[in-house]
Amino acid sequence: MNIVIMVFMTKNIIFFLSFYFLIQAHTRAQNYRVEAVDFSGFVASQKSWALKYLELEKLPLNLSEQEVERLRLKLLTSQVFQEVETKLQKRPHPQKGYLLRFNCKEKWTLIPVVRGVLGGGTPLLVLGGYDIHSFGKLWVLGAEFRRYGSETPGWVAYAK
Repeated sequence: MNIVIMVFMTKNIIFFLSFYFLIQAHTRAQNYRVEAVDFSGFVASQKSWALKYLELEKLPLNLSEQEVERLRLKLLTSQVFQEVETKLQKRPHPQKGYLLRFNCKEKWTLIPVVRGVLGGGTPLLVLGGYDIHSFGKLWVLGAEFRRYGSETPGWVAYAK
């Protein structure tokens, strides 16, 4: 779709083609036919989870550089990786299309919970931890030990 705005004045005809050129530049962005995806640097993460999370299960796909950048940012903002780099590589001759390669560096996702409170002369102690990327699938699992004063201690476990 090309949008051209024309403004006619009494003595001068002015053509505003800025929208036309912007749209043409956007539509000329190169698309890469991605035939395969590779992940490196996974320690706890699973390739099947990453393919589903990035919606790359059904290949081949035509992706622009902007879409590849969006996929990189999606992995980076999952709170599982501290670095994510992407690279599009042309596949060897008998094979067609491109290989989309993700080089990732995972974070430590186990988070300790330590809390102590003293109010009204009664102490509260909480010890535990949770993992935001359990089994390499972005599942949250956690458990806490809680003791309030001299009462019998209790446990809390949760999953999301």
